[in-house]
Amino acid sequence: VRQMPPFSTVSLINLSTIPDTRWNVPKPLPSAHHDLNIEIMVDEEITGVYAASPDRDEGRPHQLPYRLLQKDGATWLCTSLPALEYWSMITIKKSARNPR
Repeated sequence: VRQMPPFSTVSLINLSTIPDTRWNVPKPLPSAHHDLNIEIMVDEEITGVYAASPDRDEGRPHQLPYRLLQKDGATWLCTSLPALEYWSMITIKKSARNPR
């Protein structure tokens, strides 16, 4: 997770079918995932959630629908990533106001 107020970004790398995670070793193509459910604990007011990937739409970000869920005494952002082929990034835009 990278933080640059008012944004947080989460990079997702598809290593699910890769037997070796060393980056400089030849690998078979990963199997794509679709409609991947994502839950991220948050502690600030959220004003938007976006996804971007160089694998789709020339890397242009797309707004994702989301909901906030109270669970185990914490607030969780719940969304669904349409596809994870190789690499995707989720960007969470937070309010400039004080944390929850």
